[in-house]
Parts: sequence; structure tokens; C-alpha cells
Amino acid sequence: TGKDRGTILLGAQSRINDRWSYTTEQSYSAFGSEPALTRAYGVDYTPSDSWTYALGLVTGETTESDGTTVDRRGLSFGVKYSGGEDYRAGVRAEFLTEDSNNPARAQDRETLLFSGYFERKTSDDWRLIGNFDAVLSEADTDNLRDGRYVEARLGYAYRPVRNDRLNALFSYTYLYDLPGADQVNVDGDANGPRQRSHILNLAVSYDLNQQFTLGAKYGFRFREEAPRGSDDFTSSVAHLAVLRLDYHVVHNWDILAETRAMAFPTTNATDFGALIGLYREVGDTFRVGGGYSWGGVSDDLRSLETTREGVFINIIGKY
Repeated sequence: TGKDRGTILLGAQSRINDRWSYTTEQSYSAFGSEPALTRAYGVDYTPSDSWTYALGLVTGETTESDGTTVDRRGLSFGVKYSGGEDYRAGVRAEFLTEDSNNPARAQDRETLLFSGYFERKTSDDWRLIGNFDAVLSEADTDNLRDGRYVEARLGYAYRPVRNDRLNALFSYTYLYDLPGADQVNVDGDANGPRQRSHILNLAVSYDLNQQFTLGAKYGFRFREEAPRGSDDFTSSVAHLAVLRLDYHVVHNWDILAETRAMAFPTTNATDFGALIGLYREVGDTFRVGGGYSWGGVSDDLRSLETTREGVFINIIGKY
């Protein structure tokens, strides 16, 4: 993709019987400055309606612009459990190695990836939800390339069955984002700062009628931030307030308008922003849309970016 002018992706999936299935996938990028070939193989085992086990293998190599070849090998294992509407959970772990043929460059690295989620229906109207993601990498010769990323979220959702006009979600997020010298941070920035953050969010929406939905959000963040490659952290506090109005134009189409304010008590400063957008519902689990944003205030308190003005495109998953 990007400067490499695209990637060819080929894959297949086959079911052996009611319990076993397998997948194969190959991606090939040979049109740019850094050719890459990746092969992935996976096997799924479903012994019952409740349990699914998955085993995966990834191999590949990349030839960088200076001729260095980096070989990648990965092994993954995952398990999912579904107890109907009352409970579901899953975990997945992957171990990845990177080895180069150039002793002059510190390219060798081992990475452990872990992710998990759960959802528990505590009553007809309330659900406890959580997810966890971690990426831990360690370089052989240069500890500046070691990276640590941990994000954990715990939330409690209110979705009444008898009267669903009111919905609410309270959540706590812990973010530990300390990327290595050649890794991106939570914003996808390879040169951006590092952070340790505690975030609280309360989001509420209420259907005024069949056409209009009013939403509000309050967020609190305590952050410790440091420049890339430094352990000189400085702390800060931020408060976020969001007010939003959705207009349901026709079936599956929505227009929204939103205003935002971010207050920083330490510096006694407040930033303001706004956006308008058009969205379409795709099934029961996704929204796709876009619009225009002013002011540079993000409703994602994990973000370190300060300039978010302009056209945007969003794909949103719903639980």
C-alpha cells in the first residue's frame, strides 16, 4: 500500500466437517521500494456450540531499500466461548520473531501480542463489558527499539429492554503506550510522544422522537506524557464535554451535528471544536460515514494529536 503501490492478496477458506476448518492467505507486495511476501495458515476447531479453538502460523520476508532482508515468523493461539446472550469471551496470543541478514543494523526483535474481551449480561438492562490488548517487543541489541503497549477497558452499559429510548455507557480505560524508536504510537505516529493515561468516560443518548436523538458525553483524563526516547514524563489533566444531535433522515441514513469543549485546568485553557457528518447503518453492527471537523478537539481522550481539522471518514463498530 502507499508508496509500495498496492498489495496482491489471495486467500481461501475450507470447512472439512462440522468441527474442523482451515484458511490460507498470501499477500505479495512487489511494486515498490520494499518488496514483501507474507503467508498465513490457520486451523479452527469447534467441538461444541460454545467453544472455538484457533491455531495460526505466519511466515514472511521483506527486502528493505538498502537490501536488508527481514524474515518474520509467527505462531498464534486463540479460544472463544459463547454462552448465548448471557456471556461471551475470547483470548488470543501471538509470538512473532524478526531476523535480519545485516549484522550492522539492529533489526532482530521478538514480539508478544495478546488480546482478550468479554461481555456479561448482568440483567435484562445492564451489561458488563471489557477488553484488553497488549504488544510487548524486545530487540536483541538496542533497547531503544523495545516497545510496550497495553490498553485495558472496563465498561458498564445500560440498554433497557422495555424502553430503549435511553442508552448509557460508563467506562474506564488504562493506556500504557511506550513505543520503540521505530514503532508508532496510538495515533499511528512514528515520531509522536509516549504516554501513560487513565481515562473515564460517561456517554448518554436519548431518543427525543423517531427522527431526533440527543447525545452527551463527559470525559476525564489524567496523563503522563514524554517525548519519544525520553523518560522525562510530565503530568496533565483534561476534561471533555460533547453535545450531539442526530437526525434520522430515512431508513439507515443519519445526519449529525456535534460540538466539543476540552478544558485543561493546569494551563487554564479551553479548546473548542465542532463537526457535521452523514452516516449510514450497515447491518446491526457497523456505521459508515464522513463529514467535516473544525477546531481540532478529538472525542478520543487517548489521542495525542492536536490538529484534527478537515474532512474525515469513519467506520464504527457497535456492540
